[in-house]
Amino acid sequence: MSERRRAPVVTILRNAATAQIFRELPDNYDIAFAGAENAPDRQRLRNTEVLIVALTRVDAALLDLMPKLRLVQNFGVGLDLLDLQALRARGIQVANTRGYNADVVAEHAMMLLLVLSRGFVKPYLDLKQRGEWRGSGPWSWELKGKRLGILGYGHVGRALARKARCFDMTVEVWNRSGAARSSRDGIAWLSLDELLASTDALCITAPLTAQTRALIGREALARMKPGAVLVNVGRGPIVDQEALIEAVRTGRLRGAGLDVTDPEPLPPDHPLLSVDNIVVTPHCAGVSSDTRARGRAMVYDNIERFARGEPVRNRVEPAG
Repeated sequence: MSERRRAPVVTILRNAATAQIFRELPDNYDIAFAGAENAPDRQRLRNTEVLIVALTRVDAALLDLMPKLRLVQNFGVGLDLLDLQALRARGIQVANTRGYNADVVAEHAMMLLLVLSRGFVKPYLDLKQRGEWRGSGPWSWELKGKRLGILGYGHVGRALARKARCFDMTVEVWNRSGAARSSRDGIAWLSLDELLASTDALCITAPLTAQTRALIGREALARMKPGAVLVNVGRGPIVDQEALIEAVRTGRLRGAGLDVTDPEPLPPDHPLLSVDNIVVTPHCAGVSSDTRARGRAMVYDNIERFARGEPVRNRVEPAG
């Protein structure tokens, strides 16, 4: 194994997310918080070799402040906030923590699916807000024997498929890589049109890319099976929210569960929050004490690898 070099200058880009994730910093690194707001922080950025970010845009203007930067370590999986082209042009490595929260995001998706399938929202609001004791009636259905369509089959999609099969659901998948239609591990691979038409519940686990942005728009929603539900734990802009609201309000869809929206956070008067059978959670699917500890360990392991001159784990190849 390579010997550890001089400890690199590691900076955590300061925001609300990183303040929560990195409440306590280890003392065996040259590591500190910084931003671009004041002179001392800018001096720190000029010397930064490793930048740790979470839910923060990293663009060319920010990179210009860090001439010594060699590695951007994203705490998280999505890369839509990183200017990968600018990073590639500067020869800066990019790594994420993919896989660190796949199971808990899949658990959250199953929770939203259960809430929607059992028609939980309306009876809960009747009881909570008006003291009315009513069942869910025809809005409730069981998961057994139903078809779950998973849009995107990465770490989260695979974890969700495992959990859905425990509920005796049939799992069908569409992946943006265009995998050949085949059956594998009891999973049917379908075209997008086939997936929309056949599934009782559509769960989006795909990342936001040029291919997936606005993928589930008005036409796609119209092709979904009448009475189906939609769950999104991927990224908000994948779904046309205005069309989704219309589909739920008119009864075309039974309901929707969203952990991601556009924008984030939602303003209190946003229409998504006024539809009883649309459940919104504040982009918290991947957050737990377990995932934060696991993700931090992955980040610190990559700092050690960088210091020893070894390849970092979960490296992302910036497209360009």
